[in-house]
Amino acid sequence: MLSSKKFFLVVFVLSAVLLCVHWQIFHAPMRDKCLSLQKHTALIDAETAELERYFARHPDPAVYHREAKAAANLVEELLPDEMTESAFLRYLNEQAAKHHIQIISLSPEEIPREENGLLILPVRLTMKLDYFSLVKLLSDLESAPRYVDIRNLALKADGSELQCGMVLLIYAHKFAE
Repeated sequence: MLSSKKFFLVVFVLSAVLLCVHWQIFHAPMRDKCLSLQKHTALIDAETAELERYFARHPDPAVYHREAKAAANLVEELLPDEMTESAFLRYLNEQAAKHHIQIISLSPEEIPREENGLLILPVRLTMKLDYFSLVKLLSDLESAPRYVDIRNLALKADGSELQCGMVLLIYAHKFAE
């Protein structure tokens, strides 16, 4: 027979083994499942909060759709479907006449190139003007009827006037054919 000390030791060891088996079979998988559910709940809570913020910003779907359509129309206006460089060059000539600017040269630099679904045409512009006319022209280009990116702006004093050279990039949509 086993002595009471050995008996208690065997019972203790068997209890420990059963506890470990119970831990591995029941508790560990349930703990992992709980952690997984907590992560999933946190994700759903974040998505719900984002939806609530969206609906707080756009309580009326009709207003939201009008605003989205107006934004799309603005993009369409600033980035036309065709390059129409002649219309842009005419616009530049009108602005030059309006601000008493003498255009020395105005010409496209190269064939329009494609980049990220847009056609880009660089236009080199050289002119004689004063400082205030330059500021007015740049302001008008900022609010031009199409998007214009000004690159390589260079100024050189020529007596009381400035000689200005710049490259203007004009953009148009490039649709898959």
